[in-house]
Amino acid sequence: MHDDTVCREEEALKLRSAKPAWRESLESIIVAVTIALLLRSFVVEAFKIPSGSMIPTLSIGDQIFVNKFIYGIRVPFTQLRIVDFDPPERGDVIVFVCPVEPHDDYIKRVVGLSGDIIKVRDGTAYINDVPLRQQRGAVVPYWDRDAEGGDWRRKSAIALQENNGERDYTVLQENHQLRRAPDFGPYQVPKDHVFVMGDNRDHSYDSRSWGPVPIDSILGKSLFVWWSWGNDGLATDRLGQWID
Repeated sequence: MHDDTVCREEEALKLRSAKPAWRESLESIIVAVTIALLLRSFVVEAFKIPSGSMIPTLSIGDQIFVNKFIYGIRVPFTQLRIVDFDPPERGDVIVFVCPVEPHDDYIKRVVGLSGDIIKVRDGTAYINDVPLRQQRGAVVPYWDRDAEGGDWRRKSAIALQENNGERDYTVLQENHQLRRAPDFGPYQVPKDHVFVMGDNRDHSYDSRSWGPVPIDSILGKSLFVWWSWGNDGLATDRLGQWID
């Protein structure tokens, strides 16, 4: 008799403490969303490439993951950095808040660091009067997209293997001299700023137009392409490609 009473009391206690299914589901969703937001704010975030300014490194339609803690930890939705880690290096491909369009995030390559004197002459970038070594390659075709109408256009450019410090990467230069971007500088990069340029050198809106990027405005360093949908649909050859 005593055992039956204890069992009934334990069963009643279980029933009273059990949560409704909807509440358990809601709590699970809240936890999942919270973890996702924390990861997006502090660890990694996905970005989509909308323009051809970083061709050939990044194509229009690439979707990439960006490491958001490599340079430091920021207060979400602000430019306040809580902790600083290693600063950006020459050659890093970074995502940042555009200085002149603060509602837009841009992606470019770091060419110069604080204190560097930058100039560009006939398509060649100079750092402190030393030209970046460039090895000319073949003329390569690529797809670009009209910013206004959205029409795809087949173009071609000279591929140049560029060396900046310990980094090697490929940039594009217009075939025709008259179509190349004008010379730039000399210009000294101020303290706590970096100078950035697109890899599609003659078709990039970058520090040559609007100045350097404050380090506090840098959101992170690009990692790899996780999805890519361009002019020909899914570009399977780009999936998983690391960004150098």
